[in-house]
Amino acid sequence: MKKRATTIVENIKKRGSEFIATIRPTEIEGGVVSEAIIPSHPSEIDLRIGDTIIIEKENGKIVVKEVLSALRTGKEIKFEPEYKRREQVSIKEKFKILRGKTFEFIVGYWWIWLILILIGYFLTNLSVFRYIVYIVGIPLVLLFLSPFIIQLFSPVFGLIYFLIEHFKEAKDMPFGKKYIFIPMAIVSSASFVAAQMILSTWVFVLSFLSWMSVIGFFFTFLLIFLFGLEPLLIFTTPFIVWYKLGFVEFLDVGAFFLLALFWYEFSKLAFSENYYESTPEDFIGYSPQIFLLGALSLQVVAMPLYALGLNIGTKTPTIIGNWISLVGGGLLLFLAIISAIIWWKEKKKLPLEQKEDLYKPSVWIYIFGLLVTGLLYNNFIYTYGVPATILYWLNGFFLIVLIMRFVGFIKRKIHPFKGDTRNMIGEQVKYKNILTIISVAMLFLAIPSLFPYGYYQFLRWVVTGTAIFILYLSHKLGKKMWLWLMAAIAILFNPILPIYFDKETWVVIDLVVALLFLVSIFKIKPKE
Repeated sequence: MKKRATTIVENIKKRGSEFIATIRPTEIEGGVVSEAIIPSHPSEIDLRIGDTIIIEKENGKIVVKEVLSALRTGKEIKFEPEYKRREQVSIKEKFKILRGKTFEFIVGYWWIWLILILIGYFLTNLSVFRYIVYIVGIPLVLLFLSPFIIQLFSPVFGLIYFLIEHFKEAKDMPFGKKYIFIPMAIVSSASFVAAQMILSTWVFVLSFLSWMSVIGFFFTFLLIFLFGLEPLLIFTTPFIVWYKLGFVEFLDVGAFFLLALFWYEFSKLAFSENYYESTPEDFIGYSPQIFLLGALSLQVVAMPLYALGLNIGTKTPTIIGNWISLVGGGLLLFLAIISAIIWWKEKKKLPLEQKEDLYKPSVWIYIFGLLVTGLLYNNFIYTYGVPATILYWLNGFFLIVLIMRFVGFIKRKIHPFKGDTRNMIGEQVKYKNILTIISVAMLFLAIPSLFPYGYYQFLRWVVTGTAIFILYLSHKLGKKMWLWLMAAIAILFNPILPIYFDKETWVVIDLVVALLFLVSIFKIKPKE
């Protein structure tokens, strides 16, 4: 039986850290094979799709041994797995060119625009002329900012392009993946872009209008267009709202500015470049976090429709918003659960090394998700009076994942110190401090009543767990006063037999407990 054979390369793909050549079914050592391992990057041995190659069986594996380049017909296709990076590079180059041309255009003719604005704003009483100035001025501001806006969205555009290319190139892809998961992953990514554009536009327009009501259009235009102070204007807008409308509106606007900020973090964390580099081709399209963010994005897309229905007093926009939020969001949430199960099954087949290399979203995405879903839930229920079922389940999902990630983190970190009491206590104190800081942040966030009831239930578990952890370390370190203080806090916040107070009392309790937790960071530690 022969150990070597000649065959044709039909496709090249990446599986984990290895490159695999899909070949015509070939008999070797009494068996038929259809795949061969490429020992190095295909470009290093100039391996192309359509090449004639020699394969050999080594240590039970089929390996590409030689490329017969002399037999090429000219129809072979070069393997280019880095197309997405080149696409990103080309996009960045386009941004650079567009930014340069925009800057030259503005700087070269700035005096003309300034004269026109001065004449139109101060020397004419023609409303038509003022409208023309507004119509010209606002697009110029958007043109000036467009390279930065496009660059902000480029990771998601890159993901959409990658998924479309994967959809086009796949021949033997399962029906469900090709016609359900891949298209819906594209829809999820497009929904994320739409949500980010809605939030960014809302923040920009609100900032512009708020400052225009104080210093007028002309000077607001100058601050943004000529001096580039838009970040400063955005940061100070909630305080302008406080000055003009009151503290309640300040909290509402500030919360949604934070929402827009969190959304920007989502774009950096959920669509990380590590996703492209570490995800095998077989896994593309089965990414639960893409569908989760798609479901969350549709809630943001529905918000302007709810606001429109509330302002004009008709039900049609609200009904459309419900379809987007409940039906669209529910479908993507269902696909997130299914893809998570598929991802888990596929992951079990991989060696340990490849499992470690797989894309894993940062824990911060779940923290941001918890805050964002809480803000949206509160707005849906109390501002628009619409169902928030999907947000309720998304909020619960983020809570559960955070608990699982934190428990796994503690187990991994403390396990190596078993048997070494001194080092183990020092390590436990370190993670006690991390848990304490998280609890303090959650206690402060609980004061303004921004989150659904589930948040406060979860807060009871977190604070009780923190108090018990500090109680345990207080006993180990001989801190008797702190032992009794933490026991009282654990009883007060316990979720099993909950104790109830009114809102004003809980505000005082949250503040006191947060301060005690902060002091414990410096008091509950081993002696030097």
